[in-house]
Amino acid sequence: MTSPSTGTNGWTKDPDNPNVSYKYIQEYTPPGLIKRIGGGNSSLVGLLEDGTILKYPLIKGEGMKSLTVENAIYEALGHHDRIVRCFGLTSSGLKLEFASQGRVTDYLSSQNPSLELRLRWCRQAAEAVAFLHSKGVIHCDLHTNNLLLNDELNALLSDFQGTFKDLDGYAMESTRYFLPREATNPPNEKTDIFALGTLMYTIMLGVEPYPDLSDAEVEDRYRRQDFPDTHDIICGNTILRCWTGEFENAEAVFQSLALLEQ
Repeated sequence: MTSPSTGTNGWTKDPDNPNVSYKYIQEYTPPGLIKRIGGGNSSLVGLLEDGTILKYPLIKGEGMKSLTVENAIYEALGHHDRIVRCFGLTSSGLKLEFASQGRVTDYLSSQNPSLELRLRWCRQAAEAVAFLHSKGVIHCDLHTNNLLLNDELNALLSDFQGTFKDLDGYAMESTRYFLPREATNPPNEKTDIFALGTLMYTIMLGVEPYPDLSDAEVEDRYRRQDFPDTHDIICGNTILRCWTGEFENAEAVFQSLALLEQ
């Protein structure tokens, strides 16, 4: 939102409540951007004239550090069929491949994918995570929002603001994807695999675990190893084993799902 008084970013007091302030954010359009197509808490995503995507800071002049980390992680990963391609960092933001069919989150809410397609997305997500871990990258924010679909409805993992060596984009899983742990415990392969279990559950059922419970109630259940029933899900045993920490690595999750597709 643009500040009515200055047209710049800044905090403004609520005239009806002096104890409340609002932050006004000046809208801006990076060069070459055709239209905005999405965004999150710190960045926006738009379509460029050349058919690629630009991920750019929500606030102009801020937030480039996290995009620099993300670009470095993309460079460390290199190309993989299950990873959104990155074309590098510009002065405006990060240029990325355009996934024409959008987020899995939105596809699940608007369509009714076949069981075969849902299972394929689970396997492809596990393949992506296994590849990340083989390169020493921890995603830290696996979510159906970050799993995108291309023209052929194949899944591509995106949003790499996790950890790699001494790099840290300070990403964090949302509650239903979060393996309960002490705040001082850093994310690792096990926390990603736990989140992968929730990702697969959400893909298969179209809703996240315990949709009617509060975040605090979900966290309490997770701490008690009280997970949703997965018996009627074709890959339910794989999901449960992700949650209970039985898999040694994401490659084993991938292999488990690949067997189900045979």
